[in-house]
This record gives sequence, C-alpha cells and structure tokens, in this order.
Amino acid sequence: MRLLLDTCTAIWLFDEHEELPPSLVDELVSPDNELFISHVSYIELAIKHSIGKLHWKQPPSEIVPGLVARYQIVELPLNAEVIFRVENLPMHHRDPFDRLLVAHAMESGLTLVSPDPLLRPYDTPILWD
Repeated sequence: MRLLLDTCTAIWLFDEHEELPPSLVDELVSPDNELFISHVSYIELAIKHSIGKLHWKQPPSEIVPGLVARYQIVELPLNAEVIFRVENLPMHHRDPFDRLLVAHAMESGLTLVSPDPLLRPYDTPILWD
C-alpha cells in the first residue's frame, strides 16, 4: 500500500510508536508498504513547535529529515492542484491542515493513515486499526 501519514501519525511514529496500535505499526514498517509525508505536515509541525505544542527537545527542522530517512518516507511537495482541490471538499472537517492532507491523499492516490474519525466521510481510503 501507498500510505500518507497524517501529522499526528507521523509524530507518533517518530516518537517510537507509543500511541500507535501494534498492528498499525506493523503496516507502517512493512517493506510491502511505501510511506509518504506531505509538506503540509512539515508546516503543521513547524507551527506546533513555534507555539509550544510540540514537545520535542529539538525543532522539527533538526529532527524530521533524519527520521524521514530512517523510515524511508517519501516527501510530497505541496502544489497548486492539492491546494485548489480543497475548494471542492465537503466541510466534514474544519481543520485546514487535515483538509489539505485529505486533498493530498486524493490527488496522489494514497491511503491516508489517521485516527481522526472526522476524516472518514471523505472519498479517500483511510487506514487506522
């Protein structure tokens, strides 16, 4: 499977799986699956860090590149197609980052990995165990 990590899933993965169900961890580390992270999540991580809502010892700019390499995660750049796809999404969810991640998953043909039940009504596959 081709899996797009939402931001909280990426945080939990990077924090050594503490919040992730064990069966989901198996999916995330399986060589049969390809992991992706959107630049939307990079923006959200930077904002969370700057307002004190991310409790890492170092800023994301110093931590994330190494973790992305460690888990062999592919970066997805944000582009106009993804941004403008948000215009047509139903308002099932009001968080702009989550809406952009849904749009990115749709535009790229990926399964979004997220525990957020508000994302389930969107017309994109969601993985959570």
